[in-house]
Amino acid sequence: MNKIKHFDLKKNVCLDQAIRIEADLDLNRPLIKNYIEALRFNLRQWSACTLRRGEVNRTGKKARKQKGTGGARHGDWAAPQMRKGGRAHGPKPKFDQHIRINQKEKRFAIRSLLNEKIGNGKVVVVPMEWVDHFKEGPKTALANQVFKSSGVTGQDSIVLFGDRNVEKELELFNLKMSLRNIPNVYTSTLSQLNGLDLLRNKNVFIVVSDMSELETYLNA
Repeated sequence: MNKIKHFDLKKNVCLDQAIRIEADLDLNRPLIKNYIEALRFNLRQWSACTLRRGEVNRTGKKARKQKGTGGARHGDWAAPQMRKGGRAHGPKPKFDQHIRINQKEKRFAIRSLLNEKIGNGKVVVVPMEWVDHFKEGPKTALANQVFKSSGVTGQDSIVLFGDRNVEKELELFNLKMSLRNIPNVYTSTLSQLNGLDLLRNKNVFIVVSDMSELETYLNA
């Protein structure tokens, strides 16, 4: 049984709570490295397109006489060495070069990184009752109280929400609006979580209705 921080809304303190993690989530650093590199590689659009010598809209007339000027010999004004000329060996749109990420490797990498943060005390579980305080509208000061009490003010933190809750959709919207006003705080969902989010943010706050929801996510 591992321990995870659980935020007590009544006392405004973080308390240790037991969490069941049955899966073997030991860090496989080469696998995680390949996964992160693939994520960053796939962020590229591969749409860079430069004009080559034959595509530049310039005259094909020779720039200057071949001899007698005392300068270098040049061809037309579209040559790469000329100002506003074409680019030699410039990038062109290529075929799809995105790296396919194995889904099992992706899930293992995310869960092992999250498990490492749990072991380092960087993950805080916030009960769903936190959302009920935002029925009337966004309250930035109330939302920021959780980060102040946890001692992570000013540090990069990400708030993760569980599955979509239709009954509390308005409260969740108001909470996200409140979190948007706090510097260095970002929001996402457990289903959309990726390894870059865990590496970029030092602290993770998970808003779930029950601890079993997080246990299911880690042990699936």
